[in-house]
Amino acid sequence: MIAFLDTSALVKLYIAENGTEALQRYVENAVVAVSPLTYGEAHATFARRLRERLLTSEEHRLLCQGFEADWDTLLQIPFSQEVLAQIPALCRSHPLRGADAMQMACCLMLRDENVEVLFVTSDRQLLTACSAEGIEILDPEKS
Repeated sequence: MIAFLDTSALVKLYIAENGTEALQRYVENAVVAVSPLTYGEAHATFARRLRERLLTSEEHRLLCQGFEADWDTLLQIPFSQEVLAQIPALCRSHPLRGADAMQMACCLMLRDENVEVLFVTSDRQLLTACSAEGIEILDPEKS
């Protein structure tokens, strides 16, 4: 099974939050898939934490360095025409933000290729939408 992590879930692997320990145990031996959107969103999250003084400059540097080192080890699902074509229907069917629809469309691409996939997020609307589309879900904050 492939664990598809949205950005909020992936960030838990770099910053200790509610659900971090459960997620670390789950992905220890799993293939982790992400959307390319996650790259920008993760860096934005790290920079926001630096601005809010939740990280020191050195902690931020090391965090970004670790993330960059790991990025190429993740299964990145590209924004193909097939992925993008799913977004309008997802937005009509579910109350999703644009970025969440993009994340979900990448995950659906895997499922449509007959890959067993688990969508990992703590976002309530995204969990509900994925469940409605028949995608197996995991909320690391509830595990």
